[in-house]
Amino acid sequence: MARIPVTIVTGFLGSGKTTLLNRALCEPGFARSAVIVNEFGAIGIDHDLVAHSSDTVLLLDNGCLCCAVKGDLVAALNALFERRATAGSAPFERLLIETSGLAEPAPLADLLHADALLASRYVLAGVVATVDAVNAQGTLAAHDTALRQVALADRIVVTKADLLPGSEGAAALDALLRELASINPRAGCLVAGRDDPAAGWLALPKAGADAGPEPGPGADRHDHGSHDHAPHVHTRVREYSLVRNEPFDADALRLFLEALERSAGPNLLRVKGLLHIEGEPDRPAVLHGAQRLVHRLAWLDAWPGPDRRSRIVFLTLDVPDAEIASMLDTVERFARRSRAVRVRAPAGATPG
Repeated sequence: MARIPVTIVTGFLGSGKTTLLNRALCEPGFARSAVIVNEFGAIGIDHDLVAHSSDTVLLLDNGCLCCAVKGDLVAALNALFERRATAGSAPFERLLIETSGLAEPAPLADLLHADALLASRYVLAGVVATVDAVNAQGTLAAHDTALRQVALADRIVVTKADLLPGSEGAAALDALLRELASINPRAGCLVAGRDDPAAGWLALPKAGADAGPEPGPGADRHDHGSHDHAPHVHTRVREYSLVRNEPFDADALRLFLEALERSAGPNLLRVKGLLHIEGEPDRPAVLHGAQRLVHRLAWLDAWPGPDRRSRIVFLTLDVPDAEIASMLDTVERFARRSRAVRVRAPAGATPG
């Protein structure tokens, strides 16, 4: 039986892995795909943002694939394969694994080769690394994990290039592409939004193919047995998860995000959430941000499930949980006082 090709989608926190997956899954050639999403944090959000059959989207949220959850991954891969043969289950002919932004792809690729049962069922098609054009140079300089993700990739996808303005942005993009080529000269490098279609970014073999990628960075660098997992990054990374029943006031949320950007700056590795906003009970807002770039809220047409609570996960470098909680509390108290003043003010009066 032909083995199922597996593509590992890696990239540092906030670099656009979920967006890449969603774009690819909208392509007809990816209709028969299964997805495994790994998140570093107590609350899983990415799997709710992947537009695909819930039968073939699995969440692993107990830690990084390169560290804590190898056993979970083995169990998930075997369960997916066995479910594939069950009547009524969603069929799939390829597998996409989205790693945590803190995971390195090499141990995962090793696992697909080293486990005899997995090796009989799956074959590594390649590693795709996403790189955020806005934050890339600082991220690559500060985080060994990000550097290794790029170095081990068979294909590199540069995201958010459209956010680099004018001629200076074009020069910055060219400099980044040269830097990426110097780190990994054998990986193909594409720019999202310029080098479409999205399905081509993942460069998978045809469904059911029983061969790995052409010789290249994936062929001779996935077998490093002495990987240092950059523990200084993992131990300094703090996760703060927020779940709340009451909806957010839109103005208070905006002020909070602005304060978070100013306060945490590049130490805001990632913020991601599904939010219940006052006045919008039937559709959630999606929050994305990384480092000094927190995006405007986007909106889903409907909640992905019955849980309509707001859920936000903050991943930071050395920023205490209490600091984020205190910042949100301060902003919300200020917003409540401002709203109360507006309500009490006579018609036509200017508060303050």
